[in-house]
Amino acid sequence: MTTKIDNCILHIGTEKTGTTTLQSYFALNRDEFLKQGYFIPSSLSPYPDIANHERLTTYALNPNKTTDDLRVAAGLKSSDEVGAHRANIVDNLRSEIDGLSIVPKTLLLSNEHCHSRLVEDEEVALLKTMLGEFVNTFSIVVYLRPQHDLAISLYSQALKAGLFDINVLPEFDRMGKYWVRKRYFNYLDLLSRWSSAFEIQNIVARI
Repeated sequence: MTTKIDNCILHIGTEKTGTTTLQSYFALNRDEFLKQGYFIPSSLSPYPDIANHERLTTYALNPNKTTDDLRVAAGLKSSDEVGAHRANIVDNLRSEIDGLSIVPKTLLLSNEHCHSRLVEDEEVALLKTMLGEFVNTFSIVVYLRPQHDLAISLYSQALKAGLFDINVLPEFDRMGKYWVRKRYFNYLDLLSRWSSAFEIQNIVARI
């Protein structure tokens, strides 16, 4: 049986707050972090050089969300495939922890898609249940950027992706083609959802 790690620090974004830089630093210094008692798993990230633990989101998303681009990138086309995917994620993380030479004090995770994709209470609760198999306590870290800055950065990303007919502001009408919905900008909704699953005293929100 896998020995439980004392604490999990889970960084959930938000998007467009320097997450890629942070995750690159985590990956580059993974061994040094482990020496200090912080375990940054590689099995939860599909990227070799970035500790972006995207598999947290592909695990916790509602099984019916097979058209989500993260699920599509993971090659998942049906709810049955999602079930097998979830089992593989748990098995791979367990094997990685069991293979460590020491038992770390902290499991350090980061994925900004926890902000943008896990929008249902049940999805966040499922993630907690899964991680609870490996850790005893949680600290959920989230950085909040002013929404107008978030929208500008998001639109810049859309332009770089070759999109020019995308609206990024909340839908004041229903006619446009929107890249994100208004819940993306609703930080009260975000914090309430995560507080409900992980308890408010475990949420660390910073500007």
